[in-house]
Amino acid sequence: MKYINNVICLFLFLNVSCQNSIKNSVLENSLVKVDFNGFTGNYSVYDKRDGSLVISNASFSVNENVSTDGYQFTFSKNKVNDIIGKGEMLVIKGAKKGASSLILELSLFKDKTFLVLNQGIENNEDSALVVKKFTPINGVAFSNFSFENYKTLDGDNGQKLTQVTSGKSLKSSNNILVTFGKKGARKHALVFGGLTYNEFQKFAEVDKLDKYLNIKLKASDPVGKLVDAHTSYVFKDKFYLDFATDNRFEALDKYGKTLKIANHVDLRGIDYPVLNFWYCYKDFFGNGKFRNNSLGVIEELEEIKKTGFLKYGPIALRLEPDDYANPNNQQGWWDDKHWQMYKGGQLLKPLETIKKWGEKVQELGGIPYFYCQTARRSNDYCTTYPEHTLFNNPLAKRSNGGGFGKNKKGFWSYDFTDKGFISHMNDVYANLKSGGLKGIKFDYPFTGWAYDGGFEDKYATTTSAYRNIYRLAYEGLGNGSDVQERIPPFGDVTLGLSTTQRTEGDCDWVYPGRITKTGLRWYKNRVVTNYDHDPINPYHIYPANTDRGWQTAITMTYLTSGRLEVGKYLEEMTDKMRYDLSRAVPLFTEEKSPRPLDAFSGGMYPSIYDLELTPSWHILTFYNHKIEKQKWPKNSYHYGHIAKDPNKKQFEPNKLLPNTVSVLLSDKTDDGGLGLDASKKYHIYDFWNWKYLGNHDANSKFSQILEPGEARIMAVHEVKNRPQFLSTNRHLLQGYLDMEKQPSWRENNKTLSGASKLIGGEDYKIIIASNGFNLKMIDIKNATYKINKKETLSELLYEVVLHSKVNNTISWHAVFE
Repeated sequence: MKYINNVICLFLFLNVSCQNSIKNSVLENSLVKVDFNGFTGNYSVYDKRDGSLVISNASFSVNENVSTDGYQFTFSKNKVNDIIGKGEMLVIKGAKKGASSLILELSLFKDKTFLVLNQGIENNEDSALVVKKFTPINGVAFSNFSFENYKTLDGDNGQKLTQVTSGKSLKSSNNILVTFGKKGARKHALVFGGLTYNEFQKFAEVDKLDKYLNIKLKASDPVGKLVDAHTSYVFKDKFYLDFATDNRFEALDKYGKTLKIANHVDLRGIDYPVLNFWYCYKDFFGNGKFRNNSLGVIEELEEIKKTGFLKYGPIALRLEPDDYANPNNQQGWWDDKHWQMYKGGQLLKPLETIKKWGEKVQELGGIPYFYCQTARRSNDYCTTYPEHTLFNNPLAKRSNGGGFGKNKKGFWSYDFTDKGFISHMNDVYANLKSGGLKGIKFDYPFTGWAYDGGFEDKYATTTSAYRNIYRLAYEGLGNGSDVQERIPPFGDVTLGLSTTQRTEGDCDWVYPGRITKTGLRWYKNRVVTNYDHDPINPYHIYPANTDRGWQTAITMTYLTSGRLEVGKYLEEMTDKMRYDLSRAVPLFTEEKSPRPLDAFSGGMYPSIYDLELTPSWHILTFYNHKIEKQKWPKNSYHYGHIAKDPNKKQFEPNKLLPNTVSVLLSDKTDDGGLGLDASKKYHIYDFWNWKYLGNHDANSKFSQILEPGEARIMAVHEVKNRPQFLSTNRHLLQGYLDMEKQPSWRENNKTLSGASKLIGGEDYKIIIASNGFNLKMIDIKNATYKINKKETLSELLYEVVLHSKVNNTISWHAVFE
């Protein structure tokens, strides 16, 4: 039939279409168009909003086989209706005589700006093949565009300092943002990286030339994926590309949310701090009493109860079985018997089992957490169960190091694909769960990266076997558990299985690099993982021995991480230290984090963070890290016990300096502004200094002079035409988490009503802006109260102070006239 060379398939109800011919194939939705050239073996991608060609000459490859090397192409199409949305997939198959066929899958979704890329291979050989790498896109971007104010942001994780740079080349694990454009004008934002993680690591690359960019996405694995003879395999590792979301903050937020959906991430359930026993007793950190055993944890929990801290909520206590005995230790066995044998993290009578210990922790109001050393070898386990080891050989040697301690060039350990070992691990987690354990930390994760293979499951890759370590924990401990991967060295491969990624290597002091590395990963923090900075310690702060330094450590950790670990026994803190720490309880668990608004303004360390709670309510934080004639360290490697120098417990700046920090309230976030409505006014209230900062036109610059080392966290509220609440003193988020419901206004009786969660024995303060009204009376039951009138140059404020002897939720009604 003569029309077969020009088949047009339109799915109008999806607003996605696919056009095929022998020569080429087109896939498009309302925003993006893909055109694959069957003659050349490459493809182009267009921005349909203005018709511009964004990606050109893009090829794809599997191993060393490249789509532009003489393949003949056929095309097919499939409807897509998955967790991301509805749309259509274009399947491109390249065949060549004497070679396996290459498969490329491109998907567009209704009214979505991004392209999803996946690959596969059809093995036409008489023997199996192994895929160690594939590249869904290697091409040119933004040809003949003007790259004014060109910036890139890497998507690395772990301890590496995430940075905005202007360099010509960038290689990053996971993903990259490329952005450019004049201030005040449209910004181009290209986000490209991994989407789903199963069997391969993901990498992104960009090279900037005079008139265009070269971009590349790659998946790789040391062992690779086995594909049997005469079979097809479509990879489970997809990629993401978006150039049609101009605002770079919005582009990355969209990517983070899509990552979450695609990897089935669930971070719910963890809203409490964690006490880290290792830090608390180590002499170069907390320098406290050794309590890292089952009885010591209970002893500390009793001390915590005496301080009254548990009235703010529960605290998790992590017992750390980290004895460094060789060649035999607790690892691998992970049972009560072996946890009883070694000093570090020892189970002692009468709490000599996980079940007894965990139940006792819960009885006293704590949450039991635990620790293991991933795949650190215990020789006696490996020789007792050789069938549970890699290669089924307890003496199988590593080809290239990566072991633990004296075993760095020694023997491999456990096979996390072995059915017998998996059964053993299920028993391990059943035991942990019997004690009510809600969290486990995996230390030394590199020990589980089996780069030589040796798996019982011949189809496993290094990546999939490594993911299985965390899958067993995540499924074994159950919903709401916290599975922490310490300083992930292999990218985001455990998304959906680990809930926390640690970003520091033994550091209890807060410095700008520590804040920046996760501050610039805001779009992933609390969305696909909770970043853990390592503990904070009120005696290791900037400035030293000040309330301000401790408040800064709490504030910046709270905002830019998803965990709050403490490295000092609570009874060794002053009452004021504990009070300030309690302002960060509970943790914020919504799927968002503050945007670093000045990230693209040229400085290495952002100073302005904005958390939008609602369109009319923001939490704005200014962070002063200015020092005199010095540079902050990029990481903490050369300090603490790692440096083995008792004089280098932490970096000591010569002098911290005051600094003025400013933001344009109505400028677009893409230009470093707060993005507020220029036609409106906003109240701003300073939490730590408990001070009203005025009523500001959004079409203005807001500036503050910060004290040395200060983090000033402020509530920003759109001014209403009636009374409104501005802040509370209970929590850093100033009413967002410490009110059962947000205050509401009833016009008919001129009443502002709310319900606040009071802590027994503590004054709870509410700041109300009158906005031209006068407070007539206030109706409060089950609590005492007083009203302080605060007149400022621009506004009449009322400070309502509530007090209850016990924890209670108190309804209040303020009547105005």
